[in-house]
Amino acid sequence: MQKSRQAINTLIEESQKNQQLSQDLVINLEKCFYAVRKGIAEKCRYELIQRSTFVQYRGSKVYKPPENDRDIKYLEVYIKELDKKLKQLHLKKSEKNIQEILTQISLSSHQSVEETKLYLEQLYLKAEKDCPVSIYKAALRDKENGLQQQIFKSMLLELEENEKLNQIFDIQTYLTLTQMFQKYQNQ
Repeated sequence: MQKSRQAINTLIEESQKNQQLSQDLVINLEKCFYAVRKGIAEKCRYELIQRSTFVQYRGSKVYKPPENDRDIKYLEVYIKELDKKLKQLHLKKSEKNIQEILTQISLSSHQSVEETKLYLEQLYLKAEKDCPVSIYKAALRDKENGLQQQIFKSMLLELEENEKLNQIFDIQTYLTLTQMFQKYQNQ
């Protein structure tokens, strides 16, 4: 925990000096949030298609039962929206202040289990807000492959691939974060 706080404090200091690093980190965090949601939605869509039968009706596929057809189509639209947001991330600078985000992350390391659960619930609600499909909501909250676990894995990959961020997060900090994630996952 101390190593992760040191890394966060280092990030706060470095981001104050380097605006590009600050932008990269915010964009990486947003990218992870959208990409993970898109990946979960794609898996849910695929699973619904596997559970359904389809017929051709006036040149288009209609899945049976009707609720699966509705959910598949809703997920297709949702996936396109998330893909569009991901593409827009590369074109703009983030307006969010990285210092605020990092300070909140730093404070969260001191939070109680209840406060952490409340924060995660807010994250789930934000992810569910735009997609009312029940299979998607259940997949977001899955203990092994849900939103929280996928965002953590995705962020670790982003850190590995970004040279500037990788320099700040030394291998020991990276391993510590990975071990923390594995301990949390086993609880």
